Amino acid sequence: MPEITEYKENKLITLNPGEKYPFSFGLSKAKMILANIDAIKIFVDTDGQSCEKEPDINSMLKSDSGEPDVNLPF
Repeated sequence: MPEITEYKENKLITLNPGEKYPFSFGLSKAKMILANIDAIKIFVDTDGQSCEKEPDINSMLKSDSGEPDVNLPF
């Protein structure tokens, strides 16, 4: 179970306390993790091969008017 500790008057959360490899981080890194949680999930799901969602090909093929864009750069 995670626990909250302190280092130099800063709060830290420690994951896996008491284990061989505990992992600690502060509030700033926790906020960064939460802001990027979708990319982290993709990174895990793809075994570290990607951190971006696959592009939606249908939205790439349409122009702003909703019509197919015949001037695609590929």
